[in-house]
Amino acid sequence: MKKILNVLYTAVCHFALSFSGIILFFWLFMEEAQYIDYEKILIFFRFALIFGAASVVFAIPKIPYVVKVALHFVINTIAFVATFATATGISQMRAFVVGALFVIIYAVIFAIVKVLQALSKRFTKNV
Repeated sequence: MKKILNVLYTAVCHFALSFSGIILFFWLFMEEAQYIDYEKILIFFRFALIFGAASVVFAIPKIPYVVKVALHFVINTIAFVATFATATGISQMRAFVVGALFVIIYAVIFAIVKVLQALSKRFTKNV
């Protein structure tokens, strides 16, 4: 039961952080921030739900870590492109750019997480 609660907690945390991050990013950097309406919030919410649910992949013990990361990446990339590129009838080129942007953001965040984990292990080992 504790394992299930931990997985559920992780999924909810990923959902909350991604939803908050999307809203913050959109609000700070997008020209159309003044036009955030109910429909756009629902689009952000739908992607955040998929992102949170995709984190459950990391709780499956028999899958190698590399496969988990690849599966998580593929699920989230498809969800991102399907959610944001098709939400407002965007052209094929813009959908490609949106997908490429997500790949770059995912890679940067993944690298930051790995560096922080390595630093955490290094500092906790010396204590």
